[in-house]
Amino acid sequence: MERFLLEAFAVHARNFQLFLTNDKDNRNYRAENYNPDFHASKPPVEIKDKVAVYVVHPGKARSEEGDDKFNLDRADKAFPWIEEAFARFLDELAPDDKRCWDARLAEPDTYNPTATLRVLVPIQGISA
Repeated sequence: MERFLLEAFAVHARNFQLFLTNDKDNRNYRAENYNPDFHASKPPVEIKDKVAVYVVHPGKARSEEGDDKFNLDRADKAFPWIEEAFARFLDELAPDDKRCWDARLAEPDTYNPTATLRVLVPIQGISA
């Protein structure tokens, strides 16, 4: 995997972990904002802290050891966890929220950026 692809995946994997595990930073949306009962299991590898130190922030506390970084091995273990947890999140959404999810927008093979799609985005306190 090219380095820039790994970095892009790492940033998104971190966002998925924060969302799916209901990170307590209330400045961001969490899965529990849509389903109060949803909580994903802990990922099989550390994502959030490894990405924060080695991808997102140019900090000084970096190791030269590859095993300490968010590397391809970690990405390979994180991906199935994200796929399973997000699929379960979608399955457990309330019917009104499920209708807002358009899977065509998540599939690279079928995504058409020039198509006109009505995308419903649920916002707390505002009904569609």
